[in-house]
Amino acid sequence: MPTYASLNNMLTMTIWNSNGLARQAVSQVTDSLLTSSMIFMTETWLLSPLRFPTDWKQYHTYGQPVEGTYRGKMGITLLINPSFAYPVTHFPSDFPYVLTCQVSSLLIHCVYLPPSLTDTEAIDILQSLPTQTHPSQTNTIICGDFNARHHSLLGDTRTTTRGTLMLDWIMESGIICWNHRLAFGIPTYSSQARRENTGYAYTSIIDLFLSFSDLVHPQLQVREDLSMGSDHHPVTLSCILPTSPPPSPHPRFVWNLSRMQEPDCLYGKFISERMTPFKEHLLTFLDPCRASYNSKPNFDELAATFTGIIHSSLDDSVGRRVPKNSNHIWFWTPELQSEFDYRERCRLNWKRAAGIDKVGRWDTFIAACRRFKIALQRRRRATWKQFCQKLSSGPLHETTSIIRKIRRNRSSAPQFAHPEGPLVAAQTMADHFQQVFSSAFLPPHRYQAPPIPDGPHPVCPSSCPIDSETVREALVRRLARRKAPGIDQLRTEMLLVIVHDVVPVLTALFQLCWRWSSIPTQWCVAQIVPIYKKGDPLDPANFRPISLTSILRKLFELCLQSSLEDTAPPLDIVQGGFRRGRSALDQALCLHELCRQHTEDHFGEPPVLAFLDIKSAYDTVDRAVIWRALETHVSEPMLGILQSLFDNVSVQVLLGGNSSRFFWPRTGVLQGSILSPFLYSIYINSLPSTLRSVSMPTFSRVFNSMPRFEHNGLWINSLLYADDVVLIGAPETMPRLLRAAEDHSRSLGYKWNPAKCVILNPPNAHGARPLKLYGTAMPSSTSFAYLGIPFSNKGAIDTKLLLQRNVASGLAAMRNTLQVLGLLTPSFSRLTTSRLYATFVRPCFEYGLCLCVFTTKDLETLEKGQDFCLRIAFGGHKTTSTAVFKHITNLPSTVTPKTVPMFCNFVFYRQLCDY
Repeated sequence: MPTYASLNNMLTMTIWNSNGLARQAVSQVTDSLLTSSMIFMTETWLLSPLRFPTDWKQYHTYGQPVEGTYRGKMGITLLINPSFAYPVTHFPSDFPYVLTCQVSSLLIHCVYLPPSLTDTEAIDILQSLPTQTHPSQTNTIICGDFNARHHSLLGDTRTTTRGTLMLDWIMESGIICWNHRLAFGIPTYSSQARRENTGYAYTSIIDLFLSFSDLVHPQLQVREDLSMGSDHHPVTLSCILPTSPPPSPHPRFVWNLSRMQEPDCLYGKFISERMTPFKEHLLTFLDPCRASYNSKPNFDELAATFTGIIHSSLDDSVGRRVPKNSNHIWFWTPELQSEFDYRERCRLNWKRAAGIDKVGRWDTFIAACRRFKIALQRRRRATWKQFCQKLSSGPLHETTSIIRKIRRNRSSAPQFAHPEGPLVAAQTMADHFQQVFSSAFLPPHRYQAPPIPDGPHPVCPSSCPIDSETVREALVRRLARRKAPGIDQLRTEMLLVIVHDVVPVLTALFQLCWRWSSIPTQWCVAQIVPIYKKGDPLDPANFRPISLTSILRKLFELCLQSSLEDTAPPLDIVQGGFRRGRSALDQALCLHELCRQHTEDHFGEPPVLAFLDIKSAYDTVDRAVIWRALETHVSEPMLGILQSLFDNVSVQVLLGGNSSRFFWPRTGVLQGSILSPFLYSIYINSLPSTLRSVSMPTFSRVFNSMPRFEHNGLWINSLLYADDVVLIGAPETMPRLLRAAEDHSRSLGYKWNPAKCVILNPPNAHGARPLKLYGTAMPSSTSFAYLGIPFSNKGAIDTKLLLQRNVASGLAAMRNTLQVLGLLTPSFSRLTTSRLYATFVRPCFEYGLCLCVFTTKDLETLEKGQDFCLRIAFGGHKTTSTAVFKHITNLPSTVTPKTVPMFCNFVFYRQLCDY
């Protein structure tokens, strides 16, 4: 019979009811079941977003909270062995009794049917399980804790009503019960405690494996030799999968970068020796006295040489390493392992004992269980104390960074999956993005992009923005650290320690790119990582494409950014996104003041507000529009280098370590590029002027004069903040504005998303026709959060709703960040606790307060929310005064922070009026 060790296409599944396993004790499970490919654990009692501290990949059907306790009930977890070669596709579901996945051609449902369910409800759940959700699935396995007993089917000592109903369902569906075939009569549950209370053995067979078709070389084993703290025995089913595992994905290169800080590290020496000849070679292309001055260099070869020098120097100095798994072996000490082994030996001795010796062996086993539990609790307290001391004694920025990392790890975003595996999933996602970038919305007749200007261009201080100081400042001060690398595997940390040697080389390379309006192909490769937004995680449309590009491209873009912004056409006054001195709160204040002015001009009638959403805004940009807009403002080398950076991009999707084929997008600016936000602002810059050109109605039921708030003789009727657009108008004017927005979208080749647009104060409330985009009615609402600030249907900031949102956000931040992590007094000093509160919780209470005027009652609501959080932080009673807490931590009242920002926003608004 083939074994797991001899076949790489062997699947070994284990089901086990963990009965509320402590999270820190998961190592005892994985170490005891190392030969298992997959472990299904039921009754984990795990609440979202908690995870088990293990390097095994995990998926969860989270448990449900139990009122009055910190634990949950039910819950199913799937642990996947890191050495398992097959991809596992998880199918998320909100159904609390099932966890579904697919391996190869097997569809697997793990169920937990608690005794609290009625027998009819339990059978209905089993009957509702799909047997095929994709053509690649040829067999279905149902496993788990059924809490159903039957004498003739399983060899159990008794038969329950649920067991009888399940037998009928098995016979009708033609299902195979592998416990019946391979482990008939072997109990999967035994309770010695119940035996002592009742006087007779209490065993049952309730942990089962079922399948709709035969398996290849099946083996089933009930692990009676293992207890692991539960009365349920692990049950293991092995079979051979019909297909071989796919090839392992190509790993990224990882070096021991921490060794670069060691005094004896030779990285800098190797770089200095190998980079000097390469720098001299680059300078020959910039020296007018050399013959190569007027010949265009091979940029791909130059980039490959530079990257090769970095890679070889790292290999010879710090060396490569395998990617580190996020294991928690530091917690599981030899003492814990010894106590665990002793407990298992005591249990084995009790199982083997007979007669009167069995009583003594049982007492020894109970004592061993108690010893292991005490050792586990002692280790938890010790590690928690070390963690608290580290965070309390370290710098504040390191403490907050650790907490943000913990909070980020606790929230796992869904990953796109496909039943046929991650390679097919990556290709499916690539096909979707290729369709998005396919220029489907572009008009049939449009202006083409200008040709890329031919080089060579002069490289002089008056025309070229790139010099050694610009490169040095961009590298040292502006280039982000700890970011994922691009296709060349270079990271910022690799360059920071060799700034003196690398800056002259990069300056010469960037100047050559400027001179010839050309860049290396590596810099044009974008590896897209799909980021989940919301909705069905199995739908590729619910993912946002974030691009990983070379850090050399990002550094080059940083060097060009200031010059581009200074020479580009000025942005419209209503554009507030990605502009110096214009924040989201500034834009919200502008909307509030424009609505107030509109209400005054219309004798107290508030405006109609249309909040518009652009479908795939960055991804459907017609770059030719941007180049035409820049053509008459920026220099030829600048225009040419921008076209080379964005028009020659090739894209591939990275998903689960697998990559798709390359494709070349026809539209869009890369999400993740330094220059993309500004280029998008240039692209959409004509929308406000188009909207302002809409003629006002010749007769209005409320006007007797033109509105007073004008800009260049036209009234401001829109605001833009990146791709967030809001239209402001009277009921008679809004249909014309929407038609103008439609026409503008058709002319530029993008599309509005009517389903995600919202109307405040719609005219149909007064009997008029509903507002439409592309013939589709737009939904209306009584309030809308614009840039995080709620607006009412009167066009004003909804102060009460803002306070409610802030209080709810502050309480959620307290409960989900500080309280749930235990970062409170007495674990930490009062100073550390107050700093953490000021960093993570206080900003939630303060957001947007500077834009509002409050009553005393409103401020009391805000103060009550803050007092509640302070009492949690400092361990106070629910009626404890917080005055001392505020005094010793120097926390101002929630009224204070709104004064200075409100004055600054008022000054900015007056400047906007004067402009």
